[in-house]
Amino acid sequence: MLTLICLLCIQVSAQGPATVSGKVSDSYGEPMIGAMVIEKGTTNGVTTDADGNYRITLESGESTVIFSSLSYITQEIPVNGRSVINVTMEDDALSLNEVVVTGYGQTVRKDKLTAATSKV
Repeated sequence: MLTLICLLCIQVSAQGPATVSGKVSDSYGEPMIGAMVIEKGTTNGVTTDADGNYRITLESGESTVIFSSLSYITQEIPVNGRSVINVTMEDDALSLNEVVVTGYGQTVRKDKLTAATSKV
């Protein structure tokens, strides 16, 4: 009887809020600064620090966490009760060709650009 009660307590606590932390790095092992870490289906999110580390409190230990950053492939990872999730982001070479950063601080889709540009 005592074992059954303890198992129920563990299952209930896994359904409640959970804190997940870890490190986000690029394909070269370098830390990613400012990568977005968001709980799927919510507005709950954080960004990684200067060392690529993050810490987020989720509504449930069974949530899915979305990792994203400009020019990298977005990843959705189920938490499944884990407290540490380290992620390696992969380059999204196709998205790099679609954006042009202009000299005066604006970003424009390549197909919408009408002015002359040069590559540096």
